[in-house]
Amino acid sequence: MHNSVRALPRFVGAGCQRALNKITERAGHCKRFSSLISLPVKVEAVAERTCQTYGQGVKWHELQRHVLYMDSKAGYIHRWNAETSESDKHMFHDHTTMFLPVDKDKYMVSIGPRLCKFEWMGRRITPLVTVDDTKRIRLSDGSCDALGRVWFGTSHVAYAAADAPTKGALLCLEPDGALRKHADGVNVSGRVAWSLDRKTMFYVDPVARQIAAYDFDIDLGKICHRRVLVDLAGKNSLSRWGYPTDIAVDSDCNLWVTCCMTGRIVKFDPSTGTELNSVSIPSLRPTSLCFGGDHMDEIFVTTSRLGASDKELEQFPLSGSLFRVTGHGARGLLENRAPSF
Repeated sequence: MHNSVRALPRFVGAGCQRALNKITERAGHCKRFSSLISLPVKVEAVAERTCQTYGQGVKWHELQRHVLYMDSKAGYIHRWNAETSESDKHMFHDHTTMFLPVDKDKYMVSIGPRLCKFEWMGRRITPLVTVDDTKRIRLSDGSCDALGRVWFGTSHVAYAAADAPTKGALLCLEPDGALRKHADGVNVSGRVAWSLDRKTMFYVDPVARQIAAYDFDIDLGKICHRRVLVDLAGKNSLSRWGYPTDIAVDSDCNLWVTCCMTGRIVKFDPSTGTELNSVSIPSLRPTSLCFGGDHMDEIFVTTSRLGASDKELEQFPLSGSLFRVTGHGARGLLENRAPSF
């Protein structure tokens, strides 16, 4: 059975919505004003408490109509079937942070410091590249650009410590198998996403609490001119803005971000950095998100139980679940699948 929660508008009660619409229409500012109001949305747990540690890397696999995600510190990858609501999982016995669809039954995964090909039916693993063999570096989630490059980050295993070295990097695995570094000296490289014209790469840094952007050359596979679009640390409100852990772009080129430790996913205007909308998730720790569904109008969100106190889990018993959000008024675009290598 699916648990569902309805999120009401943030500024007005649900019963006032009709009257509010009439007022704003008469004022001639309905479109602008409504963009600042959270729409009545439905949030349901479609796979309850499947992540006992840190849910991560959610992806929509359109060929299978599966939602892919990971319980990263436990080493599990999960598939949730949108047609049957059935779940399947596989354990790698090592930290896993990347789970990208390649074909119907083939995937690219990270297993510890390695990137590998994985065939689900035969549980066959084929190593592709070892990113680091010192056991001091951990991989982050990945995204594939339109020409088949897989972009992902790394972090030092002690990145959360106050004196942790900034040894993380932003890397790219080329279709020919070459591994290239594009940025270094960072704490944690979050997942990246691209603007609709492919000229901008968006990037989240959870430790710095920033949403940033690079100019992106799709033909050369190069980035430059890093700038901060949204400085959540500068807003000086951890309870409201938390830590940006994942990012997705909708069809209007707005940014949807999981703000961990706030119980919210937030929609930002990348041109101004302002919040346009938000959806409350029944977990304090939303960790990753993606658009999916037949019309790409559903948002899937992973959550975490890692570090949660007994009191927090009592307040948010569905922490660690996979959630589906509908009625939010946005549509996403299909993400690029990883190449077969």
